[in-house]
Amino acid sequence: IAESAFRTIMFTELKSPVSMRSGLKDNEITQFLSRYENLIHKSLAQYHGRETRDWAGGFIASFTSASNSVKCAVEILKSFKMLNSETSDFKMEIAIGISTGAPVTDRDDFFGDTIQLAKRLSYVANEGRVVVSCSTRDFYKEINVVAEENQEFMKAPNPVEEKFLNQLMDIMEAFWNEEGFNVENLGKQIGLSKSQLYRKITSLTGYSPNNFIQEFRLRNAVKLIEKQQGNISEIAFESGFSNPSYFTKCFQKRFGILPSDYANKIT
Repeated sequence: IAESAFRTIMFTELKSPVSMRSGLKDNEITQFLSRYENLIHKSLAQYHGRETRDWAGGFIASFTSASNSVKCAVEILKSFKMLNSETSDFKMEIAIGISTGAPVTDRDDFFGDTIQLAKRLSYVANEGRVVVSCSTRDFYKEINVVAEENQEFMKAPNPVEEKFLNQLMDIMEAFWNEEGFNVENLGKQIGLSKSQLYRKITSLTGYSPNNFIQEFRLRNAVKLIEKQQGNISEIAFESGFSNPSYFTKCFQKRFGILPSDYANKIT
């Protein structure tokens, strides 16, 4: 792409920010997050990335060089792996998605579509890998060299998988908090049989359709708790759970802490 306005966007986020708080003191959490932020900033400086926005536990950065964005992501993964090895009480996962696009898109946000895709790719970034969009990989051939040298850290969906991911996330973002929304509804919305849906979601995300829906709801429930938008029962219903007790059970199993305890820790 010769157009200078195009940028490669890297979205970086801690996958389970809750789990680290279950058995740690506040100073231990602060120290870990400080070291995490420092390694992000160091890698961005090394590969000429510009931090454009930060999330709770995550960052959005832009690059004029797509290959630099991938090298930066790999460096972050390697440094984060070392950081994890130095802690004995907990282990964390980091998710990184990379996408390329133009500043003005159908969305209102600056680079809105590109940021959205990078976030969605990070959502399926498992096993300590960076997930790179089709456009980034195809338009910037030098990335193939970087990918070849760092296969253990790289993952790139094909165009069909990327299209499916966008369809899946569009539907989930629209219906995730509806109590009656289930696998059957998801299949109808996306136009796939139960077996096709299972195969595609499992291949792309590592979750079964049921578990994917639950994971999506729980991650959003975390955000609602952090924003202090209601008590635990209200958040359970707002997240699509019909029973607050079942929500509490699922939350504790997934994150290792009761939602009420987590709410108390962040107030």
